[in-house]
Amino acid sequence: MSASRNDPGDMVRTTLDIDPKLLAEALEWTGETSPGRVVNKALEELVRREKMKKLIELVESGAVYFEGDPESWEKAELEEWQTRL
Repeated sequence: MSASRNDPGDMVRTTLDIDPKLLAEALEWTGETSPGRVVNKALEELVRREKMKKLIELVESGAVYFEGDPESWEKAELEEWQTRL
C-alpha cells in the first residue's frame, strides 16, 4: 500500500506512544505543523535510508553494478543534509 501525502483518504489512523520532547524537537527542526506530518516525514526518511543501505549491500556484493562507489553516495547524502541545516 502506497499512501500519498496529497490524498488524506489513503492514510491510516492509528495511536502511537511518542516521546513529547522528541516530537516537539522534530516539529521545530522540520517546520512541520502537525504531528502526523512529522511522523510521515520520519517514516519516509527511514524507508529511504533502508533502501539506500540495501542498494549499497547489493553493489558491494557485486549483485548490482553501479559506476562509482558507495562512499561517494554517503558523501552526497551528508552534503545534502548539511544544506538542509
